[in-house]
Amino acid sequence: DDAVPETPHQRRDLLTRVVVAAAKADRELDAQSEAFDKLRDLVINAPTRLDAMTQQMVDLTARLAPSEQALAALHSQFDAAALTSVADNVKTAKQRLSFADQNISTARTLVARPVGQQMGLVDAIRAAESSLGQARSLLDAVDSAGVDINRAVAALPDAITDIQNGVNQANGVLQQGKTTHDSQLTSARDMAAAAIADAQKNGSTDPLGAFTRLTRADTELDRLLATVIEEHQVAKRLSRAFDQALLSAQSRVRGVSDFIDTR
Repeated sequence: DDAVPETPHQRRDLLTRVVVAAAKADRELDAQSEAFDKLRDLVINAPTRLDAMTQQMVDLTARLAPSEQALAALHSQFDAAALTSVADNVKTAKQRLSFADQNISTARTLVARPVGQQMGLVDAIRAAESSLGQARSLLDAVDSAGVDINRAVAALPDAITDIQNGVNQANGVLQQGKTTHDSQLTSARDMAAAAIADAQKNGSTDPLGAFTRLTRADTELDRLLATVIEEHQVAKRLSRAFDQALLSAQSRVRGVSDFIDTR
């Protein structure tokens, strides 16, 4: 639409590009329609969601004191090293709840404004939901820490016995003769023995860490033992096949020799 006329070919090319661009935009809008619907529903249902989050705030805040008590009890029972992963969970959960509270207040202020003046409402609601979820996970980890540690305490004796059997089996395999995995098996055996010694020394103060190290060492030792044992079985099968083939060959050689001798 200017003073310079286009040829029919140019005009057709321009119109084609307009149609293609519009079709592409339409496809992109369709692809985002579900996201748009969710955003619209979030804004429409914001008051209800904010009420639900406020209730979550109350519930999670009520869990702070019991979680602190549980953490103190764990510290009196286990070494600090056993609780490294959850030591700051309650403190961090308080920070997350404070951040969620700020965003909930911001969201309530924005909800009260007229439509078109609610910029930032979606971000505030999502930030609050995320913070509440993080706080819940942090407190859940404190609750489960005691269960996990006590479970590790109960499982340690059997785990030590099991991995000791693996060490003994590895010693037997290494004494039998050379394998293609001698160095790896020796290293895995030594690592397993070190894990056993560590569990016997530190199992009472850091049972979960000791159990984790035992499990890791046991898994690697079992993997190598399975590989070496399979190689031995293959070697035995090959040896039997060789003996059978040799016996057959010797029998044929004797038959030929007898045939030559008698003729």
